[in-house]
Amino acid sequence: MKQATSTGTSVTISDIKPGLYSVSATSGETKSVYSPVALFVRVDGTTTEVYANGGTQPIGNTGTANQYEIKMKRSDGITMEQKVKDADAADYTATTTAGVGDTVDFYVKLTIPAYKANAYASIVVNDTLTDSIDPSSVKVHKDSANGDVINGAVSYDAVTGKFTLAAGKVSAADTDMTVYLTYSATVAKGAATDTVHSSTNSVTVTYNTEATATENGFTTASSSTTIYNYSLKVAKKSDSGKELAGAVFTFYSKQAAEGTDVIKFVKDGDADYYRPAQAGETAAVSELTAPFAIRGLDETTIYAKETTTPKGYTVPSGVFKATLVGAKESNNYTGLLDNTKSTIEAIAPADAGLVQSKTVNETKDWQYDVTIQDTRTSALPTTGSVGTVLFAVLGIALMAGAVWLYARSKRQSAK
Repeated sequence: MKQATSTGTSVTISDIKPGLYSVSATSGETKSVYSPVALFVRVDGTTTEVYANGGTQPIGNTGTANQYEIKMKRSDGITMEQKVKDADAADYTATTTAGVGDTVDFYVKLTIPAYKANAYASIVVNDTLTDSIDPSSVKVHKDSANGDVINGAVSYDAVTGKFTLAAGKVSAADTDMTVYLTYSATVAKGAATDTVHSSTNSVTVTYNTEATATENGFTTASSSTTIYNYSLKVAKKSDSGKELAGAVFTFYSKQAAEGTDVIKFVKDGDADYYRPAQAGETAAVSELTAPFAIRGLDETTIYAKETTTPKGYTVPSGVFKATLVGAKESNNYTGLLDNTKSTIEAIAPADAGLVQSKTVNETKDWQYDVTIQDTRTSALPTTGSVGTVLFAVLGIALMAGAVWLYARSKRQSAK
């Protein structure tokens, strides 16, 4: 085997004996992949003939005796692009929204240039996702995210977050290949805190074209996706405008507000903050006492029912419909709430005036702030008030009238 290196665009290999050769090349700086060339050198007496890639005619020399030039097809190295599925649009984009505990789908599209059979010593996708990946969801597809599955093409290491691709199944010697690595992950609770309302997933691909390549191989530029979530803060006030404690709310996924549609939450550590409960979590609750805030919500519509009302106040007739809509620019979510589309409204006409205020928080522009009013119930006046005297006078007058009518009736009977 002969080897030669060069810092330029060409390299010279000398003293080649007659025979059949396979010429391959790698480029460390440009991360390029060169298609290999089959070379046949034949000497007949004083005549030397060189054939390349199975050609039937010998290639000519460069003008210098016994010096020949072959050009190798070069492709940029492996390129990749990561996307996340937008559940609403049923398409893959750079951003989406999802709540804590929700499942999101990703793909990594890899374009792998043709190279000699099994020449890629390794192809590894490195994922920085902090959310939990479902190992059973990991697959490799041909040509599209919904294409045919290539069995046995990937193994996933949950500890390192690395996907190792089987080079022989995702690359070819004579044609470029496009494959899609797909997988699902659950949005973890760390994506929703007092200052954090998103989860960012960054991916790179590290590969070697030869077993003798540099130890770390070539690494692509990173590609990232972002999953945003939102918050809802609820306060209660009396009809006199004072803060009102003791009101309890239950949230539902449907307007009917039935038990099977109850949304459960977990205390988030901070006072009066909650987040959606993940599967299997203990200490999940379905009743929240105002004032409170819920973090880690998807772009969604949920329904709030006041299940406990402070003593002396009227219970609302129906539920409140809360809608959170994320703002977008150029079809990508910005992470902010859209103040023109996010809203809360009373479903029952009798409750129409109970929503006192609703707006996106000025500082936390991913949080929607709501104030709901409770009104006092009608009650009899307390002892000693003016009303008591009036009732007493009216009662005496009625009794006196009854006595007079009775006495008159008796006199008439006597006559």
